[in-house]
Amino acid sequence: MPWTGEPEGVTHAEASVRLGIRHLFALSGMHLGVITGFLSALVKRLYVSKRVEKTIIVFFLIGYNILTAFQVSLVRASLVMIVFFVTNSKQMRLSRLDCLSLVYLAMLVYNPYYLDSLGFVLTFSMTFALRLGGEVVRHKNRLIGLVGTTLFLNLLLLPLLLEASGGIGILFLPANLIFILFVSVVILPLSFLTLLFPLLADSYMFMILI
Repeated sequence: MPWTGEPEGVTHAEASVRLGIRHLFALSGMHLGVITGFLSALVKRLYVSKRVEKTIIVFFLIGYNILTAFQVSLVRASLVMIVFFVTNSKQMRLSRLDCLSLVYLAMLVYNPYYLDSLGFVLTFSMTFALRLGGEVVRHKNRLIGLVGTTLFLNLLLLPLLLEASGGIGILFLPANLIFILFVSVVILPLSFLTLLFPLLADSYMFMILI
């Protein structure tokens, strides 16, 4: 039986929880940001107006949420982006934090029981924390900034994280540094390239195996 790198009886899901990297395997605002950034860069090459570009992105966001069955983190990120587009175009001068607050209130008015969802609480708490305190841990060096952000979020949201996973692994910091960089720099870009160029499928699967 081949060695999987995990203790006997421990599943991949349990191992990801113990390492504190489970969030990387969930559809999130990070994934949506990469996709919309790629789409925006592609649309700009068509030399269309800003309004047309935003309209295309909004329709994409709606379609993407339908395909992913309206995951809370994706709905949050999509609505914040759409509200920001609308308010920005009408010169209402709302900040990203204002837009996030409006979306938070609107979702609770729509369904107050979202407060019972740990995913809802975590995604908004994390985003609010980054909006309010992100400047404190921001650094010119990406690696130092990533270390600061990881520690900042884990300490701030420790009660919620303990409830979600029942504990926190001592390797959460190095595991997050390695996997966040690997996923954001290698896996995500390569997954989109493989979608466009299927010949890269073998290289993509090799990276997944790593």
